[in-house]
Amino acid sequence: MQILGMGSLLAVIVISPLWCTMVQVGAAWCRLVQLFWSRSRIVAHLLRTQNAATRAQQKGYKSRKEPKMTDVKI
Repeated sequence: MQILGMGSLLAVIVISPLWCTMVQVGAAWCRLVQLFWSRSRIVAHLLRTQNAATRAQQKGYKSRKEPKMTDVKI
């Protein structure tokens, strides 16, 4: 009975650092995935807005601009 207790104690001593390392690796992996996910969402958003602007230009819509004095007819 005591040998079993000693073995389980030894197993806990051996496994707990491994477990901590696995948890740290998992946390780092989550952070990495989160970083890539947020970056890919930003890139996708930029591409969408750029595509929308390009499409608007192709259709002939002018971007909004301030009226100049030459544009105003008296």
